Amino acid sequence: VEATFLRTERQLAREPEWKAAYAAQVHEMVERRAAMKLTKDVLREWTGPVWYISHLIAPNPHSVTTPVRLVWNSSQKCRGVSLNDLLLKGPDVLNSIRAVLLKFRRGGFAALGDVKKMYNSVWLEDQEVHLHRFLWRDSEEEELAEYAVTRVNIGDKPAGCIAQLAMRETANLPQFSHLEEERRVLQEDSYVDDLLTSHDNLDQLKVITGNVEQILKAGGFELKPWVFTGQSRRESSGNDQAVTPRTVILPNQLKEEDNKALGLGYTLEDDKLHVMVGINFSRNPLTRRELLSQVSGLYDPIGLTTPVKQKGAILVRRAFQEAKPKCSTSKDTWDLALSEKLREDAISLFEEYAKLSKVKFHRALTPAGAPAEPDAITFSDGSEHAYGAVLYLRWACNQGSTVRLVESKAKLTPLDHKGEAVKSELCGAVFAARLKKYFEQHGRIQVKQWYHFVDSQTVLGAIQRESYGFQTFFANRIGEIQGSTQRQDWWWIPGTLNIADIITRGAGPKDLDEGSPWQQGPEFLSLPANEWPIKSAKD
Repeated sequence: VEATFLRTERQLAREPEWKAAYAAQVHEMVERRAAMKLTKDVLREWTGPVWYISHLIAPNPHSVTTPVRLVWNSSQKCRGVSLNDLLLKGPDVLNSIRAVLLKFRRGGFAALGDVKKMYNSVWLEDQEVHLHRFLWRDSEEEELAEYAVTRVNIGDKPAGCIAQLAMRETANLPQFSHLEEERRVLQEDSYVDDLLTSHDNLDQLKVITGNVEQILKAGGFELKPWVFTGQSRRESSGNDQAVTPRTVILPNQLKEEDNKALGLGYTLEDDKLHVMVGINFSRNPLTRRELLSQVSGLYDPIGLTTPVKQKGAILVRRAFQEAKPKCSTSKDTWDLALSEKLREDAISLFEEYAKLSKVKFHRALTPAGAPAEPDAITFSDGSEHAYGAVLYLRWACNQGSTVRLVESKAKLTPLDHKGEAVKSELCGAVFAARLKKYFEQHGRIQVKQWYHFVDSQTVLGAIQRESYGFQTFFANRIGEIQGSTQRQDWWWIPGTLNIADIITRGAGPKDLDEGSPWQQGPEFLSLPANEWPIKSAKD
């Protein structure tokens, strides 16, 4: 541990700004009693078990409040054993990011909250404190001093479980039993220290968030000021003191007006979502390893940009197929340079990725003045390259129909399915059924009527039959479709009107712009349902 600290100290000495930010976090922990300096008397009198943990530097340019993080390494081994080896992880109590974002998009008005130092809000017992000793000094001229962490340490294996359960158990206290919606927000609309919720009434939303803040305060948790739809930036509420301006600004750090919603960019003024793209490659020649790294770095948990993401996935497959004849083993292909044609395609793809963050998507699935229940519509398709499905909500408003893109899902078609398009089409239909099932579990929007559109009459006919009459591949998938959807909800549409087609072949950012068929659905959705160009299996 001492050697690790000295190495960290030397690294900080080369970056004065980082050292100032790093030291400030240690001092801040001591000031708010999340850590304490151990006196000689305490060290002499303590007879229980002792463990030392190291701390490391973690630059974090995507954080507004903490650009440089102090990271605790409870996994560092001493004589073959680490603290985390001795701790149990506990149950997985985290909500799905996809589910939290789906609920966040339900209402017309949104609120984002962030628990301050969530893990450090839960106290440790005395014995646990001495199992979290660490070394620190402000300058190399001073002697090494011993400190101890007094709150739950984020580097510990069960830290996430402990903090989440502490927050939820606070919400279950008897004095809060009448706050049903607020308790639901803490149970379902949270992910680690982030709270994302929405409501159709802004005043009611502010009441709910205020009550959530009171619940958390009872458990020792403190919230940063809430951010609401329409604000220009995060502001202090009446009950909070003004946020202290930051003095250290590191390269690439987010600006104060930037906001994130679990990895997606969120602009408060226009209530829109966008993917956050960071293209950064400089290696020459461009290799398959670098190509895969850039394509995998496009984070989109709800599939707003699936056509563009699939275009990258298809290109990665092409790159490895091209290299396969040249190498005896697959591991030899990683650092081979791409051919000139593939390199041009890859650079063109990266240029499209760079433009992707400018494409905005509606956050609110419920438009203003919408009726109580919408229609839900899925489109699915498959090809030799990929298969997938996309889900829309269609609201019959007074000014005409309003369509909102909910989410999409896609996957590359297995190579052994090549030449068997019907298998890919069927897999796309399975994704459509799964989108419906997931939306019903987590969407919190009551749907009036479901429509599932495919452009394969073979798949449509197969869904109407009993699954036991098929081979295993078809029987399993048709059984899943029939188990989560109604057969009469499946319809055939012409292939030219199937918007899911762009998922299977890939598309560019311009094809996803606001007002595009990808965001608004095909034009026929603006017509009354009895005028849609669709056919049932009977037709």
